[in-house]
Amino acid sequence: MQKILGKISQWLADENVIEQKDKGLYEYALKSVLITICPIVAALVIGSLMGMIKEAVLLIIPFMIIRRFSGGYHTKNIWTCLILSCGLIAGFTYLSQYIDNKWIISFITAAASIELMVLGPVDSVNYRLTYDEKQYFKKILIVLIFLADVAALAVFSSGFFRYSVCVMLGIILTSALHLLRVLQQFFAKTELMNGESR
Repeated sequence: MQKILGKISQWLADENVIEQKDKGLYEYALKSVLITICPIVAALVIGSLMGMIKEAVLLIIPFMIIRRFSGGYHTKNIWTCLILSCGLIAGFTYLSQYIDNKWIISFITAAASIELMVLGPVDSVNYRLTYDEKQYFKKILIVLIFLADVAALAVFSSGFFRYSVCVMLGIILTSALHLLRVLQQFFAKTELMNGESR
């Protein structure tokens, strides 16, 4: 993906659409746009194939927004990411139609929300957050989780339990991938400490 984005930004520079010195900035902007568009396109395609477009979109929106500030597990290459992402979207969308116990799903969502607020944000492999960035992201994260929980509750109160489940599953999925990254960091740190103590 980086090579393709590099070629696009180089082509824009060669065509004098952008200045050569701004290439890196445009590569970053293109990457941000792709990262935003790809999950929505995947959710729309998967949702339409399953006949569950609304459910897939309601699942992916809280996931994308919260994950932007919480961080979480990332695969090492783009194809693994694409396959895993599509599988998770399809799996969680499919699962949404079979969840009928409002207390269990509400409890799991509350636990996921608390996990994200307490342990978030987490560094990604490619980008380490400074202390100030972590504090800033945590504040935004708490507000976003609160808003997602309120949105799920509002949809539920309006009598659309199935759709509220999709929003809740978006929060749960974010938490699951976030917790996976937290555990990954914990085990890496433990391994490093054990190596130093030998």
